[in-house]
Amino acid sequence: MPKIISDIRNRILASARKQLKENGFSGLSLRGVANDCEIAVGTTYNYFNSKVDLANAVISEDWSIALQNAEFDDISKVTIEEAFMKIYTSICDFYGIYGGVIVKHRHQNSSIDLVKEHHDDFVSDITKHFKTIIREFGYNEPESFLRLLAETTLAAAIHDIDEYEYEELITRVLAVTKQKKRR
Repeated sequence: MPKIISDIRNRILASARKQLKENGFSGLSLRGVANDCEIAVGTTYNYFNSKVDLANAVISEDWSIALQNAEFDDISKVTIEEAFMKIYTSICDFYGIYGGVIVKHRHQNSSIDLVKEHHDDFVSDITKHFKTIIREFGYNEPESFLRLLAETTLAAAIHDIDEYEYEELITRVLAVTKQKKRR
C-alpha cells in the first residue's frame, strides 16, 4: 500500500522555497527537495514537471503573499501616498528575497527566463492594485496610465531604488493627477 503523506504539495513548496532562498535557482534540486520531504523524486514530478515549474510555483505563491501584505483592512485610514508606498515596500521585500534568483537565472539560461515568465503577470497585478487605490480615492486615471506606473514601480523595485526616491516620484505623479481631477 502506498505511503500517504499529508499536505505533500505544500511541503515540497516549503522545501523548494528554503533552497531558493539559501542557494538560488542553481542550488534548487528536485532530488534535494524529495530528500528533504522524505519522498521519492518521482513524487515531486506528480506535482511539478520540472525545476523551473517548481521555482515558478514558489515565486508565484510568494508574489501573491507579497501583494496580500500590501492591502489595508481599511484604506480610508491612510493617504493615497501611503497606499502606494505599502505596495512598493511589499514589492521591494519580495525582490529582496527573489530578485537575485530571478535575475541570476536569467543570465545563466536564456532559454528559460523567469523574468519574462512573471513580468506581465506582476505588472497586471500591480496595475489592479493601483486601479483599486485610485478609484478608492476618487481619481479616474486610464488603465494605460496605471500600467505605465506599475511598470515604473516594478522597475524601481528591481533596481533597488530608495523608498524616498520612489515616494518623491509618487508624490509628483499624484500632484499632476490631483490637478487634473480639479479641472
